[in-house]
Amino acid sequence: MQPLISCLCPTRNNPNIVKKAIKAFEKQTYDNKELILVIDEGSKYEESIKSFTKENIKLFYAPKGITLGDIRNISVENASGKYIAQWDDDNTHCKNRLEIQYNAIETHKKKACFLQRVLINDTISGKKGISNFGRGIESTIVALKSSLPKYPSIGVGEDVIPRKYFTAISQVVYLDKPHLYTYNIHNNNTCEYKHLKTMLEV
Repeated sequence: MQPLISCLCPTRNNPNIVKKAIKAFEKQTYDNKELILVIDEGSKYEESIKSFTKENIKLFYAPKGITLGDIRNISVENASGKYIAQWDDDNTHCKNRLEIQYNAIETHKKKACFLQRVLINDTISGKKGISNFGRGIESTIVALKSSLPKYPSIGVGEDVIPRKYFTAISQVVYLDKPHLYTYNIHNNNTCEYKHLKTMLEV
C-alpha cells in the first residue's frame, strides 16, 4: 500500500483560492493523501474554509501574528503522513505531481524530492515561461516527515532550510519536470516581485 502523504497548506487567502488548491489535491493520481489546512485563529474566512473539510481534508489553527515558519511547523505537527508535501494554495499543482515525486524518492532511495524548474505565470506582467535551471525550488518539496528539519521562525525564506538540509546529507533527488508545478506571481507573494521576476525565462 502507498504510504500516506500529507499535503501542507497554510493559508490566509480567500476561499476561492483555497478551493482551487483543494481541487488540485483531489485530482491527484496518488490516492493515499490528506490535506492539512492551517488558518489564523479568528480568521474571517473560518466558516467558509471549515465547510471544505472532510475525512482527508483537515483544518487546524495558528495563533494570529506568528511567522510563516511557525505556521509551517504547526502543519507538520498535525500531519499524519509518512511523507509531507508543501502545498502552497496560490500555486498550481499538476494532477500527477505527488505520484511522480514519490516514485522518484522510492526509485533513488532518497528522503526528499524537489523540482529543478517550474512553470512561471506572472499575473502582473502577463508573461509566462519557465524558471531558471538550478537548485531545487523550495515550494515543490516532497519529503520523509521524520527527517524534515524544523522550519525557522521567520516570515520569508523559511522553506530554504529543508532544501539545504537534504542536499547537505545527500538525501535528495532533483527532477527536471517543470510541468508538474506552476508558480503564480501576483501582488501578494511572500517574496518580493523583483526577486521573483529573476526566476522567469520567457
